[in-house]
Amino acid sequence: MSTEIGSACGVQTNGTLVCWGVNAANPYATLPTGTFTSVGASGYHACAVKTDKTVACWGYSEYGDTTPPSGTFVSVTAGSEHSCGIKTDSTVACWGAGLPGGSGYYDNGQSTPPSGTFTSLSGGGMHTCGLKTDGTIACWGASMGATPPTGTFISVGVGMNHACGVKTDGTVVCWGNSTLGAATTPPDGTFLSVSAGQDYTCGVKSDGTIACWGAANTYGQSTPPNGGNPGAAP
Repeated sequence: MSTEIGSACGVQTNGTLVCWGVNAANPYATLPTGTFTSVGASGYHACAVKTDKTVACWGYSEYGDTTPPSGTFVSVTAGSEHSCGIKTDSTVACWGAGLPGGSGYYDNGQSTPPSGTFTSLSGGGMHTCGLKTDGTIACWGASMGATPPTGTFISVGVGMNHACGVKTDGTVVCWGNSTLGAATTPPDGTFLSVSAGQDYTCGVKSDGTIACWGAANTYGQSTPPNGGNPGAAP
């Protein structure tokens, strides 16, 4: 499943796509057909990896963010006006705003990934971060959240202006814009994975509960259901 600024998309157990949220009736109104293995959604466009490992994108495409390159992929993520995917050779390809030579408002280098091989990606706002095969994190794009800490990690999540990662010892570290507390010191304890939203972050702890921090909980985004147990019924 992938979420971004009020919209979400997921791959169902039969491989088809479903999207919902505040923007679902507009850019996500016509989903591509076929079966898929991975999906990445932004506020106004989304991309998904088909079972034949090609990528299909839909939604608004002012900067070409719904025109993926040829080739085969294993996963994909979407940010503001750009998308990135891990190819089957573990390298990263990006498309949309931020290509070399771009001079528009959204051009911040977010479609110019570094070299190397990666195991996962997370896009948000005008930047993307990826977990490299050696466990380090590389980020590119707008300056907020694009300078990761040193060390080795098992998970990374990118929000609008911040990012957080789970280190190999299970602790969480965050960086970037901390105006609403999204990148402040996370709760105590050890984590398995982390995901970042616009101004908040949530992580799955080692005991299976969920902890969230950041924005002032205006929409309940920092209060996970059922005591934070992801296995509990709603």
